[in-house]
Amino acid sequence: MVPVALLAMVLAAGFVGAAATAVAAVYALRRLAHRWEDRLADVSGLGPVELVLAGEAVPVRDAVLTLQRAAHAVPAAVPMESPARDWLSQVRFDPATLCPPARPPRPAVRLEVQLGPGAVVPLRLAFPLLLSGMGWGVGVSDDVRQVLAEAGALTGVAVVSGEGPPLPVELETLPRWVWQWGRSSWQRTHASLPSAMIELQVGQASEGGTEVRKPARHLPRVVRRADARGELRIAAGLPLPLDVWVRRAREAGGGVPVAVKLPASQHLEEDLALATAAGVDVVVLDGAGAGTASSPAVLADHLAIPTPVAAARAHRWLTRRGLRQGVSLVVSGRVHGAADMAKLLALGADAVAVGTVALMALAHGQVADVLPGRAPTSLVLAKGADGPRRLDRDLAAERLANWLVATRDELALLCQSLGVGDVRDLGVRHLVAETPQAARVLGIAWYGGGAPSPPPAVPQIEALARDVLAAGRQARRAWARLAAAGASPPSSGAGT
Repeated sequence: MVPVALLAMVLAAGFVGAAATAVAAVYALRRLAHRWEDRLADVSGLGPVELVLAGEAVPVRDAVLTLQRAAHAVPAAVPMESPARDWLSQVRFDPATLCPPARPPRPAVRLEVQLGPGAVVPLRLAFPLLLSGMGWGVGVSDDVRQVLAEAGALTGVAVVSGEGPPLPVELETLPRWVWQWGRSSWQRTHASLPSAMIELQVGQASEGGTEVRKPARHLPRVVRRADARGELRIAAGLPLPLDVWVRRAREAGGGVPVAVKLPASQHLEEDLALATAAGVDVVVLDGAGAGTASSPAVLADHLAIPTPVAAARAHRWLTRRGLRQGVSLVVSGRVHGAADMAKLLALGADAVAVGTVALMALAHGQVADVLPGRAPTSLVLAKGADGPRRLDRDLAAERLANWLVATRDELALLCQSLGVGDVRDLGVRHLVAETPQAARVLGIAWYGGGAPSPPPAVPQIEALARDVLAAGRQARRAWARLAAAGASPPSSGAGT
């Protein structure tokens, strides 16, 4: 048994040691504080403080991209989404109260939508969501493409191919597969594919319509050319005149909708006029900050207008021209969940497309397996697929399907809270803005003041103006005929 005196000595020694450590720590911290205080006041040599001040002046993202450019002498690239002004965070929902009342969970909210209602075979979705184009080999790995196909088939959403080739499993098991006919050198010859929609890729927000080069080694062997050296091209501009391109896609699709994908631009109304004149059934607008696989940062960070602004403007333009019932509108770019979806649907979109958030969902539970030696993107992007850690497809498909089901249920819950029984009935009346600027830009009410003039009144004003002009023309023609017969118009003071 340990003597009491020895135990007391051990405890006393421990207490003294702990006290000495605490005193030393306080003394060291004081010395360090005095030293940093002196260094902060000394402008001749800031040392490490320069990093703090540089961080204030240069955001971390810009600093990392600067280091890329300095190290490799090539345009810096970004692996995922880019920053953009988040207009959706300035928008809230206006809940149902007494009139209208909130809806009970039964009967269930109708979430089904169709794209391209004028097509022979419209694209029907279980709820208004598409998994955006992430091409095999040019964007993501074949593992990811298989996961997208499995989760899409389970939940009833559409999956866009991207500019890569289709996987056999996509064609065999996915009834809502959208073939993206793009500008790449390996898609110059179009072959008819069993798709539910054909999307003509004119450009995207992270790259515009400019030429992009992809490493040939990342492409699947089925599309590598035997004489390929270095990089393969996604050419700038259109491979065919737009009306010819649409006609060929319609012939190849056998009645499925034909869509055109465009970066959301300041001149989107002119783009819409050309696209609708060419006869497209669906317009896909890719907004600022949309996800990308290693696009040039100077483009991805600075191109395009925000997605909600594009949705509101496109909906207004199509409505004014009387085209809204025949042309569907899909938007993409920084859509992260059901709330973003519902807001964009209320602003006028028929469906939304997601990319980055889907990759995050399917990689959940496996990111820790690649850290710290490799980046999380190595699990999903094509350039990381050859590494030692492959994606667990079964787990990834389960995670993505879970996210899709939860998002669907959250969308239905939002509709219930707004008193809406059909997702297609969402409109600007269900939204309120937190700032006058957001209210003005998006055409919705500001909860600090009155609602702006509603966009539906604009067509009535335009129609009235047209009627006035037509009446003026008729009056001028009538007086011209009278003048030719020898009569003169009445004076300004003449009565009636």
